[in-house]
Amino acid sequence: MRFFGWVDQREADLLKVKSQAIRTVKTALDKAGISMPEPIQSVLLRLRAVDKIPEAKAEELQPFSATELGVEEADVAVYTQLDKQIEKDRAVYNQKSLLKSD
Repeated sequence: MRFFGWVDQREADLLKVKSQAIRTVKTALDKAGISMPEPIQSVLLRLRAVDKIPEAKAEELQPFSATELGVEEADVAVYTQLDKQIEKDRAVYNQKSLLKSD
């Protein structure tokens, strides 16, 4: 399975959001009774064809929030302390950013 998302990194820290998303998805899969595979491979040989797994109906797939799953809301705010320290140092030494075109 692959899960994709988009993060506005001006509003939230990418690594914090990724960590929270992993916890939320894992909790949702556990709640749905879906277990993650073990880090091993097993080969099962059968003499007859496997019955087709019935597809889930759209009305059975209901969206849910992390709080409904019991996952605590995480702080995903951008960490700006380092940026503040850099700006303070630049002001002291009268330097400008080489990354910005001011």
